[in-house]
Amino acid sequence: MQHVTKTGTPKPQRQGRPSGAGKLAEYAALPIRWVEATPDITMPDFARRLATETKVVTHPASLSRVLMAAGFRYKKALMASEYGHDDVCEAQRRWRVDRQPRLREQAHRLVPSTGLSKG
Repeated sequence: MQHVTKTGTPKPQRQGRPSGAGKLAEYAALPIRWVEATPDITMPDFARRLATETKVVTHPASLSRVLMAAGFRYKKALMASEYGHDDVCEAQRRWRVDRQPRLREQAHRLVPSTGLSKG
């Protein structure tokens, strides 16, 4: 009731941090320059590079939001240039050869995509 008396409207006030005031605000131009210079860089690589160059530690999803706010709209999936990386190839091989077969053998451990159900 005090809010309505004070503002004249029951519309709730905006909550959270004001836009552009987060810890990435002063570094927002860096990821944009990096993606323009190296389009196939991954979000985890962005986060590591930001931490190395500026000492600002952030989650890759936060960097993704910065890029989306700047107008970038494509999904950063595994790019063709990464297929040539030995570590990426080895991780994919381990998944395909070692982990997937074990998951198939233990299907009872998988959670259905529709959620948990008794039955």
